[in-house]
Amino acid sequence: MADTASILTIKERARQLCLRVRREVDGGLGGLYISRRRGFGLEFEELREYEIGDDARYLHWPTTLSQGRPYVKRYREDTKLDMMLCVDCSGSMHRLKGIWERGVEACAMLSCCAVYGGDGIGLLMGSDVRESYVPIGFGDRHWYRLVRQLLGCEVSGIQTDLCGLLRDANAVLRRGSRVVVVSDFLAGVEWEDEVRRLSRRHQLVLCQVRIDRYEELPGMGWVEVSDAEDGGRVLVDWSSVGGRSRRASDRADALDRVSRLCGELGGVHLVLDGTRRIDEVLQEAFSKSGKGNRPAKTKRS
Repeated sequence: MADTASILTIKERARQLCLRVRREVDGGLGGLYISRRRGFGLEFEELREYEIGDDARYLHWPTTLSQGRPYVKRYREDTKLDMMLCVDCSGSMHRLKGIWERGVEACAMLSCCAVYGGDGIGLLMGSDVRESYVPIGFGDRHWYRLVRQLLGCEVSGIQTDLCGLLRDANAVLRRGSRVVVVSDFLAGVEWEDEVRRLSRRHQLVLCQVRIDRYEELPGMGWVEVSDAEDGGRVLVDWSSVGGRSRRASDRADALDRVSRLCGELGGVHLVLDGTRRIDEVLQEAFSKSGKGNRPAKTKRS
């Protein structure tokens, strides 16, 4: 009975989230997404005889030589761009209140924009093991399925293996796509090489989820804190100015590292720290993206 109640709760939460997200997307965010997306390739449009005024660069020489008269072959840009959501669901993401909910809302909103534009969406979730994989699909029902999967996520691992998650994404994607990576990006620096490999074939959006308010706690002396991933407990002197400064510096370094990597690879860096609504930061990001492969500035939410 408890399982049935839990399923009904997830369905209701998914329904409410989808309704709220759909209002934002229909209100202009979806149109902005479509206007700024860029595809990767060209699709064949027609092969016909040359007419006066046609661009000679489009002459198709094999057909021209075989038919004895000039032919042109035309293409159109393929702007369709499937989206794969790669979600870190390790303990530091999934167990912290506020972090996971913000990541899920960002995933729901980004994937809704993709569905609005007729693009496919998929989901890959991982901790130190692959937790869930939903192949690329299309339409509102598939989108609703992804949102339910995110809200009802039950993980079997708690450690972080961001490298493994990104390798899985590279393996399952057969064509150029938009890869959205949602994580706190606190898992060292080894994952950066995998991001570079992904960027060779795919467009990147790195969503860095943070809760800065923990660093703003007052100096309250010694506090026992627990590691969200390995469960280890340690005493921290929260009144120590030096300790607080080091923790703030480490988090700032992690933020700057992801920002620099996005700049190097021409990706989009979204910082979701609760200071702004997610739809606002996405609107700003869509307004400034889609202009070639130039590095994009960090957007905060």
